Order: sequence, then C-alpha cells, then structure tokens
Amino acid sequence: MIRRISSLALGIAFVFTAASAFAEEAAEGGGGEEKPAEEAKPAEGGGDAKAGGSAAVSTDNLPKGKGAFGKSGQIAISSDFALGFQSISSKPKDGDAVKATRIEFGPALDYFVIDGVSVGGQIEYSSLSVKDGPTTSNIGIGPRVGYNLGLTDNISIWPKLGLSYNMGKTEQDVAGTTVKTDTTKMTVGVMVPVLFHPAEHFFIGLGPVFSMDMTSKVKPDGGDEADGNKDTVIGLDSVVGGWF
Repeated sequence: MIRRISSLALGIAFVFTAASAFAEEAAEGGGGEEKPAEEAKPAEGGGDAKAGGSAAVSTDNLPKGKGAFGKSGQIAISSDFALGFQSISSKPKDGDAVKATRIEFGPALDYFVIDGVSVGGQIEYSSLSVKDGPTTSNIGIGPRVGYNLGLTDNISIWPKLGLSYNMGKTEQDVAGTTVKTDTTKMTVGVMVPVLFHPAEHFFIGLGPVFSMDMTSKVKPDGGDEADGNKDTVIGLDSVVGGWF
C-alpha cells in the first residue's frame, strides 16, 4: 500500500515537472511563428500610385478646338482676288485673230490682333497686252479687315472688307505715235471665302466676291482729267495661303 502511494506521488510530480518545462519553452518562443506581412497591392488603373495623389493622366488624346487658324498674334500671307496667267485669242467674224496676254497677281498680308479679328493690306497688279494693240497695266494698294470663324477643325469662313486705290496706264500706237492714258480709281471690295485647311499652316479656299468703283478718273496724255467708267464686279474667286 505504501509502495503504491509512493509510485502515484512520483507520477504526479513528473507530470507537473513536464508541464512546467513546456510552459517555459512556449514563453521563450514568443507564442509561435509570426505571419509574414502582406505585400502592398499595386494601384488600380495601370499606373504607379504616388503618396498623397493619383496616377498621371495623359492629355494627348483630348479633343482640340475648332481649328488653329485665326488665333491672336498669327500672320497670314495669301493671294486673293487675282492670281494667274492667261493667253487670249479673239477671232472676229472677218479678219485675223487678235491675241492678248493677261497677268494678274494680288499678294496680301493679314495680322490677327485678337482671336478671329484680322487687319491687313493687299497689293494688286494686273497687265493686259494685246498684240498690235493697246497695253494696259494696273497697280492697286489698300487696307482691309476680316473675321475668321472656325466651323470645324479643318474648315473656316473668313470674310474680308477692303478699300483699294488703283492706278492704271494704257499705251497704244496711233499712226506711229504712242498715246498714253492714265486712270485712277477708288474701289471697295468684299470677299467671303470658305477655307479648307488640309495641313497645319496651309489653306485653300473659294468664295463669292463683290467690288465696286466709287470714283473713276481718266487723264489722256496732254489732256484734261475727266470722269471715267465705274466698274462693278460680282464673281467667284479662289484664295491660297499660309500662316505662322
């Protein structure tokens, strides 16, 4: 009996000793293995997230305004109303054909003082030479104003109102003597071209034109000045030019 009680006491002591040792080992191990920290997830939207902000957004594909032409500070160079070379042959009912050559050129320069509003000027030159007949030359200069209205990215309308002073000279042989006649005119003109911009800094256009002589004077060589014919022109003309 005493031997059984001693054996039981010895077993209980062994259990308590083992439990105490296991508890000390658990305390020294920090309560088990630590879980690894979760990795940061990349920002959604395909870009790198920045502290305190969002990913950068490209503006390359944003829609543009209605055309780049006509902005403040731009200079446009064009040829309006007249640009060409013509060889003319006129055959009367009786007799030989009459041949003539015509040259026309009208460079213009305009400056946009504010968006859409232009001020500028134009020089016009024309000559008509008839074989065995009179030769006429004309040069004109004057200011003008305009307003460009963008309709789409590639199309705009640019009406212009101008005033020009024209000086002409006609020379003709009469019985071996050259007779000269000078003419002067003051003309007002309007052109309303619709412009197409196929590429940056370049345009072509077509539109109606109207011009009317307000004054006209004729002075033969050695004679007195007199009133001359006043012309009114209605037509359709082209324009080609560029800007920077």
